[in-house]
Amino acid sequence: MSGAQQENLVGRYLGNYRLVQLLGSGGFAQVYLGIHRHLETPAAIKVLHTQVKDQEQQSFLREARMIARLQHPHIVRILEFNIEDEMPYLVMQYSASGTLRQYFPREQAVPLERCLPYLKQVASALQYAHDHRVIHCDVKPENMLLDEKGDVFLSDFGIATQARSSRSVTISDVIGTVRYMAPEQLRGKPRPASDQYALAIIAYEWLCGQLPFQGKEYLAIARQHLTVPPPSLREHGIAISASIEQVILTALAKDPHQRYGQVQDFVEALEEALRSGRYIAPDSDRWQRRDLALLSSSRIGAGANTAVLTSSQSYLTVPDPHIPPEDLTEAPTDRVASIPTGGGAPLTGPTTANTPGKRVSRRATLLGLGAAGILVLGGAGLAWRELAPNLAAPVSHSRHPAPTTSSLPPATPDPVPTTPRATLLYTYQAQNMAISAVSWSPDGRYIVSSSSAGTVNKQVPADNVQVWEARTGKLSWKASIGSPVIAAAWAPDGHAIVVEGEVLADNVLDLTTLLGVDTGQAISHEDHGTAVDANGNNMIGDAYCVTWSADGKHLLIGYQGEVGIWTGAANDWPVLYRVGDKQKQITSVAWSPDGKYIIGGVNSGYVYQWNVGDAEKIASTYQMNLPNVLAVACSPDSQYIAAANVAAVQIWDSQGGLSYQKSYLTYAAPIAWSPDGKYIASAHSDQADFSIAIWEARTGRQVSTCGGHTAALTSLAWSKRGDMLASGSQDKTVRVWTFQA
Repeated sequence: MSGAQQENLVGRYLGNYRLVQLLGSGGFAQVYLGIHRHLETPAAIKVLHTQVKDQEQQSFLREARMIARLQHPHIVRILEFNIEDEMPYLVMQYSASGTLRQYFPREQAVPLERCLPYLKQVASALQYAHDHRVIHCDVKPENMLLDEKGDVFLSDFGIATQARSSRSVTISDVIGTVRYMAPEQLRGKPRPASDQYALAIIAYEWLCGQLPFQGKEYLAIARQHLTVPPPSLREHGIAISASIEQVILTALAKDPHQRYGQVQDFVEALEEALRSGRYIAPDSDRWQRRDLALLSSSRIGAGANTAVLTSSQSYLTVPDPHIPPEDLTEAPTDRVASIPTGGGAPLTGPTTANTPGKRVSRRATLLGLGAAGILVLGGAGLAWRELAPNLAAPVSHSRHPAPTTSSLPPATPDPVPTTPRATLLYTYQAQNMAISAVSWSPDGRYIVSSSSAGTVNKQVPADNVQVWEARTGKLSWKASIGSPVIAAAWAPDGHAIVVEGEVLADNVLDLTTLLGVDTGQAISHEDHGTAVDANGNNMIGDAYCVTWSADGKHLLIGYQGEVGIWTGAANDWPVLYRVGDKQKQITSVAWSPDGKYIIGGVNSGYVYQWNVGDAEKIASTYQMNLPNVLAVACSPDSQYIAAANVAAVQIWDSQGGLSYQKSYLTYAAPIAWSPDGKYIASAHSDQADFSIAIWEARTGRQVSTCGGHTAALTSLAWSKRGDMLASGSQDKTVRVWTFQA
């Protein structure tokens, strides 16, 4: 579904179901409660954020049929699948009693006697799926639903064969599932034992209330899965027998061949340890028997299924068995990401180019093509896939001692990027109110952030301007401005930081203030409320936004009905450029990098352009589709102008939009143009989606997504080199990302 179609569909009919309530919304789908028009029975309806053309429908239907064949008492049933107006949706069994994540909350220890029945039900569902050559790559409590009888259903909330085709999925997209992800799955070699590992993580978490591997960043958690042994359960202070602990630690072995031969064996061993105190070791022969059975039942030869899971994806892509042999080519190796290991060497996911005798269709392996299906089932991206014959291929049983935590390399981004992507470096949380602005020092070493009031009574936050080290988040200095700060920007030449104060009801001065970069002390300020004409009328009015000229010698300030160019010197009043209507509030301003023109966005939906030095004439006027322009930006070559509101981003050529105009309804304010001009970072127009989109400025194609904020974005800023991005939000945090193009 396109960005324009991601509206709330409550009240609409899809097939025989009327959508009556939005249950949840994510980056790729919305889930509704639907009521059958005739039977009045409830169902869960998952509507995908994608469009399906005629030639792609068979691929969707084929994948839906494959999942629908999984008929098991503990797998949520698919009731219907259809594509209506090129919009795919899935109708599934509705469970109204929540999930096991809600039933067993985080950090709450649960006795094995209480949680074992649920583990057994989930293991039964997984074993059934494995026996039918399907693996479930996202086993976690959020994907386990409860009915009113207390029965568990492995969740199955929809399919999305091409839901992610419009954007690359970054590491941040799967941060919620990496906590349960097996080492071989991180390496790109998922197998049935990967589901067993995830279930063992869940058992460990339930028994002691803590996950064995913790951290705030994807790579930090992934490294622990790959190299660090899980801590003893008894270290958490719980009374548990050695045999129970040994069963769980066996299922958490780094080498999948050292785990139990199948997930059912793991749960049976756990039950026996609880019942008799006896530890049952894995059946070492079962792996060989299982491998032979799978190989004997597999379709070997041209068109045989081969699964590929990259480390930055939570789903598998599988070639279409119907592709003729002559259409098979080698899979592209550049789609497989790598993760640094404890020793610093990359672990790359497999490609069948390295597997003699098997080749995968390039078009089937690439994301977004109809020949390969992506099944995303579950509230956070539950992935099912047909089990490929080579997933159970024997691996070496050689053992190497795992490095200690102290020997691990620092949490840095993947040094060998394969596609443009952003990766979270850290989250800065020192400010106690909504972030209003972020800006980089010219050398990229520091970030300044500011806080606005964020409250109805316009409370002035303390320490509302802070400067900190960009790479570490270490505070350099902080300052308290006498009013909430609505804008802050570091001078391009590095000599000062400008902050814009907000007018308060108690007549606190509305100031544009220059701060020294070393200490935060005020250098000079301009009080917009003190300049009056001969009749005592205010000449300028309130200010709402501010930015620098490219050379750092002048400031551009947005007022009520006009913009002003100020030198930064005290008592040197700005040169005013007017829009002709004092009621139009200038909400955002930008100065072209070549210094030739300035632009201002207004609350009426217009963007005005003036040539610098010609204050009497508006050079060009641009109109957005909707009112209230919230952000404007110029391309680094000054050839294009971008403007954004809550529902769209529009781009024009800077000659009045005569030769180039484009609208992107998927994206929204704030916006920031990358220094090389290739990308724009923005919010999403779906106001329930607080993630950042990074997309190609010329095409609108999304290349990366940055998630994690829990409230609306307020500011985005690239470092001068374009290798880092900072994002401010109403959630009171700044998140800092590395970007690899």
